[in-house]
Amino acid sequence: MSVSRLSKITAIAVGALCVYYTVFRWIPLGRWNWQFHWPVANDQFYPDIVICTLLGLFAVAFLRRWLPVMWIATVLLTFWAVVHLFDWWIPYATDSAANFARYSFYAPHTQLLPVIGHHYPPDGSHAVLDFLVYPTWLLSLPDVHSMQQATAGRTARTCSPELACGLAHGYMITSFIICIMGGRRPGSVNRGKCHN
Repeated sequence: MSVSRLSKITAIAVGALCVYYTVFRWIPLGRWNWQFHWPVANDQFYPDIVICTLLGLFAVAFLRRWLPVMWIATVLLTFWAVVHLFDWWIPYATDSAANFARYSFYAPHTQLLPVIGHHYPPDGSHAVLDFLVYPTWLLSLPDVHSMQQATAGRTARTCSPELACGLAHGYMITSFIICIMGGRRPGSVNRGKCHN
């Protein structure tokens, strides 16, 4: 199957995210990542190796049109986007002094966004990370959907129950993650919707 323009753009976005994340976590960039010399003090050494490896694999998967890996990438990008939404952006949007503790930890780092009242922003390195995560995630959604539609149309007669079940699980897992991160009960996921 030929690579669509959207898949190329998504692969480039995932590749850019991979490069930025690798540099951000492994290269001393001074106040940007609070690393001033080699070797960097990486408190997420093994998880960062896994994340960088997965991002590289995901970039290849969008270029090669490997649907199962594209689904895994989209689910993990959804999880990442939701976690950062609740860790960084909702606290920034809310006017709460309770957010000061997180901000004070990252205050010496390079800042890009202003503090307004008790609205404490993420530091610059995390803001740029999210400025890459969110577009990449948003690109992956229609790309996986279009690939799914193309695959479903091409394999309508040969689609196995296992494939259909796996794809349904991808949808359910994504919805489940969004519901969990939104503070809803895990058992309340029903057909991609959250119920309290």
